[in-house]
Amino acid sequence: MKPPRITTLPYGYDFDWDDHEIKIAARRLSMRKEEVKGEITITCNKAEGGSHLKQCSYNFSADSSRRKMATELNSRYQPNGDVSDSSEWEAVIEQTCFYTLKYFRKGDDVVEINTSEASIKKPEYVLEPFLIKNYPSILFGDWSASKSTNAILMAACCSLPWYDNPMGWEVPARPMNVLYLDWETDSSTITWTSHVLTNGMGLGYFPLFYRRCTLPLARDLEQISECIEDYKADITILDSLGMAAGGDANATEPAFEFWSAWRKLKTTSLILAHNSKSTEDNNKRSVFGSQFYSAGARSIWEIRKNQEAGSNKLEVGFFNRKPPPFDALRQPFGIQIEFSSFDKMIVKAKDGNTIDDFMDSCTNSQRIKNVLLRAGNLTIADLAMETGLKAPIVTTELNRLKNKGVVVKLPDSTWGVTSNG
Repeated sequence: MKPPRITTLPYGYDFDWDDHEIKIAARRLSMRKEEVKGEITITCNKAEGGSHLKQCSYNFSADSSRRKMATELNSRYQPNGDVSDSSEWEAVIEQTCFYTLKYFRKGDDVVEINTSEASIKKPEYVLEPFLIKNYPSILFGDWSASKSTNAILMAACCSLPWYDNPMGWEVPARPMNVLYLDWETDSSTITWTSHVLTNGMGLGYFPLFYRRCTLPLARDLEQISECIEDYKADITILDSLGMAAGGDANATEPAFEFWSAWRKLKTTSLILAHNSKSTEDNNKRSVFGSQFYSAGARSIWEIRKNQEAGSNKLEVGFFNRKPPPFDALRQPFGIQIEFSSFDKMIVKAKDGNTIDDFMDSCTNSQRIKNVLLRAGNLTIADLAMETGLKAPIVTTELNRLKNKGVVVKLPDSTWGVTSNG
């Protein structure tokens, strides 16, 4: 039998024996103990009673199951017209296993890295400073830190694009399609949040595609990949990491499976996540679960919310916990979100005072710089009082900032931020 026509997909392979009108789809492939397992669906347009012949889990590495499968298929349809001769099906199954193992183990092709100036292209932001083109970024925080709200805010910036957004975020040059993959809430919640944002900011309609998810990403890869293709999604929002990964959050295997599946999506992604257990040092808070979730992200931001009971205003602080390889760690900044009425949400940029409300989330150098930006030139003693840090720590951090050109010591022994700071 001639080899099949093979179509390689992000989530598996399609094999077509056109002469016999036989098709086999290999899906949900994974390797366990050196064995490649998955799911196969077998159809044949020439079979009586319909094209579907078989769908089942299958071990592509097990030789013993191939003859059994061929005999069963031959009882339903005989490619060579002989009910007692299953050799044609044996060839089909053998080729399916051979090419599945070959392509699954092969991986991507090797490419030559060319460092000539003409070929070098710096990685670029889709939405600066959060989303990097074709990379995953994580936004993590407490359970009620308004992660979903800010994800929709970012979606509006990219979808419109929202050039004059009050946050000052740098948006893409063209409208981008955003697909919201939701493991936590429902479409009505996302719709309402989008409505109050557009109503409050006078944005009008912006497209946002939504899919409710129940299976972990690795087990739902085919359907999600088809959604990305159907809606030409440039950006995916995954809400949230724990349920998208599935399994024990502290185990390494679910983390590896998640990132392996994500790489097959080939989109720019914002991944929402919860924070780790509280620690005495708020600067050491991290993404909940295995450290490999953080390792797989190219950029990580923590979000903190400050809101008084009964208030319709909330202040949100953003803290860059992991910068991308091509950029520096960003300074923290804040925004204000106000629900001015039942169906309006107003978003405003905030000055440095916003970050003062989240001072314990800043590094020591960030605390010092923020205070100097707000209060002006100060002595070491004043800085120690304002930041709550001990004077020797303030001195050490000031010298570090001075070496970086961020601050300068003035003749009256006060310290101030430079024009480059």
